Amino acid sequence: MVTRPSEPEIPEPGAARRALWLRWILAGALGGLAVARVARRASIAAGGSVWETLGGVAGEAVVGALALGGIMAGIAAGQWLVVRRRVPWAPWLAAGTIAGGVAGGGAGFGVLQGLAQAAGAGGAAAAAVIAGLAAFGVAKWLVLRGRVGGARRLAVVSAAGVVAAVAATALSAFVLGELAGGGAGGGVFGAAYAAVTGLAVLPYAGGGTGSRFDRLVAAVRERNPILERPR
Repeated sequence: MVTRPSEPEIPEPGAARRALWLRWILAGALGGLAVARVARRASIAAGGSVWETLGGVAGEAVVGALALGGIMAGIAAGQWLVVRRRVPWAPWLAAGTIAGGVAGGGAGFGVLQGLAQAAGAGGAAAAAVIAGLAAFGVAKWLVLRGRVGGARRLAVVSAAGVVAAVAATALSAFVLGELAGGGAGGGVFGAAYAAVTGLAVLPYAGGGTGSRFDRLVAAVRERNPILERPR
C-alpha cells in the first residue's frame, strides 16, 4: 500500500517552517558527527578481516558499506526524530537512507578497488562514483517504492544530496584538517546531505505559504521538476 502525504489543514507560519528546516539540518549534522568516528573504526576493522579472507575488493566493499552505512544511520536516526510526528512514512525514509548508504558505500569502494589497476586512478574513481550513486539511489528506491508516493523522486534527490555532502566534506578537509577525519567531517556531511534532501522531504512536514522560506523552496522546485510533489 502506497502512503501518500496529505496537505496539512492549518498553514504553518513561515518562522516555524524555517525552524523545522534548521532542526532537520542540525539533526543531520549531529547524527553524522555522532557516528562518524565509530563507523570509520568499525569499517576498517571489519574490512581488514574480510580483506585477509576474501580479497581486496570484498574487503573494501565492506569498508565502504559500514562507513557510509553507519554515517547514514546516524543521519537517518536524527532526522526521523525531527519528522516522525509530521511525516507518516518517516520510518521508511530512514530505512531507505540506511539501505542506500550500505549499498552505495559497498558498491563505490568495491569498484574503486577492483578497477584501480585496470582503469587507473581517474577511471576507477569515476566508475566508483557512478556505481556508488546508482546503488544508493536504487537501494533507497527499492525500500520506498510501493510504500511512499514519489519514491523515485526522493531517491534521486537523496543521491544528489550525497554528491553535495561528499563535496562539502572534501572542502571542509582543507579547512578543518585532521578534525575532518576525526568526526567533524561527518557533521559536515550530514548537514550538507540534509540541506539538499530537505527540499524534497520537508514540504510534506507542514504547510505555510508566503514566507521567504516557502518562496525559496517553490523557486528551487520550479526550476527542478524532479522535486515536484508526487501526485
